Amino acid sequence: MGHRYREHVDHHGQRSAGAGADSRNSILALTSRDKINRRGLIVKISIVVPWLCAAGLLVAVVLLFHSNNQKDAELANVSESVHQVEKLRQAMKELETTSATQSNQLAELRNQQGELMRLRNESRQFREQLQQLTKEVQTAQSEALRVQAQAQAAQAQATQLAEAEKQRMAAVNAQAAYEARIKAVVDANLGLGTPQGQAAAACIGNLGQIEGAKQQWALENKKAATDTPTWDDIRPYLGRAAQALSCPAGGTYSINVLTAEPTCSIPGHAVPPR
Repeated sequence: MGHRYREHVDHHGQRSAGAGADSRNSILALTSRDKINRRGLIVKISIVVPWLCAAGLLVAVVLLFHSNNQKDAELANVSESVHQVEKLRQAMKELETTSATQSNQLAELRNQQGELMRLRNESRQFREQLQQLTKEVQTAQSEALRVQAQAQAAQAQATQLAEAEKQRMAAVNAQAAYEARIKAVVDANLGLGTPQGQAAAACIGNLGQIEGAKQQWALENKKAATDTPTWDDIRPYLGRAAQALSCPAGGTYSINVLTAEPTCSIPGHAVPPR
């Protein structure tokens, strides 16, 4: 308002200074109007200021409410943090308890592992001892089998020897009986003291050699009992005696079939049955 007033005064001051009375009246009128304007401004200010104060108070209340909400939120965060810390402490205690339990379990497991290692060592030693005993048993069994085999072989050999001795004795007895029969045949031809008896004994000996050659030929050539050898067949088995085989009394020899004894054409010159 003062600025407008000065502009107005300046404006009228530029006009003719001679308008004295009118100018003073105008100034007085302007002064009264200015006062009225000032009063109106004061009234407006007195009206606006309370509202401004109310608005400021409202802003302050809003800010305070917002601050309180922030504090409540912070308190809630702090309370949650405290709760989390409490949970962490509880978890730490549980972890400590679990750790102690696990430590005890670990110690127990170590003890069990040591016991297991000891048992394994004992088992290994037992297994080695068992293997050694098994080897010893197998060796003993092998030795027993060897001794048994030797005993069986010795028994078989003894049996064979006994059988051979039995056969030998049977052959000796048979030979003795055969010789006795030959002697009887010779005696029937007047005995060995006479030419007839000596010829009979020599002829019977030749017939025995022929029979032996026949049997050897049949054995080596796998001949049947019904086969009859020739002189050429048995001559290799007679050796040097083949040239001297002849009856002293001039008889003729017949080889005959394998199942029959060789014979001489002279009566009384015959191999006695075995």
